[in-house]
Amino acid sequence: MLEEEFQKQAEKLNDKSSMVREQAVMALGKIGGDSAVKALIEVLKDEDSDVRQRAAEALGRIGEQAFVRVHDLQDEDKGVRQRAASALSREISPTAKAAVPALVEALKDEDEYVRNGAASALGKIGDASAVPALIESLDDWQARYTVAGALGDIGPSSKAAVPKLIQMLKDEDRFMRRSAASALGGIGPDARDAIPLLIEGLDDRDLRSTAAAALGGIGPDAREAVSMLIDCLSDDDEVTQRNAAEALGNIGDRSALPALIELEKDEDKWLRKEAVDAIAKLGGK
Repeated sequence: MLEEEFQKQAEKLNDKSSMVREQAVMALGKIGGDSAVKALIEVLKDEDSDVRQRAAEALGRIGEQAFVRVHDLQDEDKGVRQRAASALSREISPTAKAAVPALVEALKDEDEYVRNGAASALGKIGDASAVPALIESLDDWQARYTVAGALGDIGPSSKAAVPKLIQMLKDEDRFMRRSAASALGGIGPDARDAIPLLIEGLDDRDLRSTAAAALGGIGPDAREAVSMLIDCLSDDDEVTQRNAAEALGNIGDRSALPALIELEKDEDKWLRKEAVDAIAKLGGK
């Protein structure tokens, strides 16, 4: 039955009406499977840009098998490239490493939405081979927020990005500072050179919560931040409190134990949970 439906929709891909072809593309996206993927890849060459866009979206919904060939990222129509990059950033998975070269190339696209979508997708794939291109793209002011996030998603393999991310921590834009801090936390212990600036970030209302989480991501090397993180346990922002509690657990300095034990009495159950988890990491009471 499914094969019959596939054949029926595949035949419609040659219809003279672009609307009929669009409907067939959407149907094939729901059917899925290798045959549908092959058919939809061919549709990426359709003369109608709307049909090509629908094919890019359908491939994104089907999953990683669709990204072995990502012709849509080289489409002459900007809208197709935008929709393709968006679909890839939403749907792609770590198994789609075959898409990395095309996505790296898309970081140079003239359109900022394509560049941002490509960076996001590369972060989700997590392949270290994309790191040099992503580091270069930190100079792209229209995409660097997303690029920093991608480097953080890739994790320790992004350690070469640390110097540029440290510079980004000094940016006037609070969103850029947050993205850089988060990325440094994702990189982990190899981002230890950022510790002094991240500690300064605990005094920055716009950065405090993310800086606390980043220091926790770096771990034991961030012991000099313990006293300020203990102060953050009394912050009026609950996310900052939780991030500080988790960071103290990850850093592993038992001098934080009394403050965490006190936090167990808090009325916020999630904050109490973070305190309990941190205390356990410290070896218990």
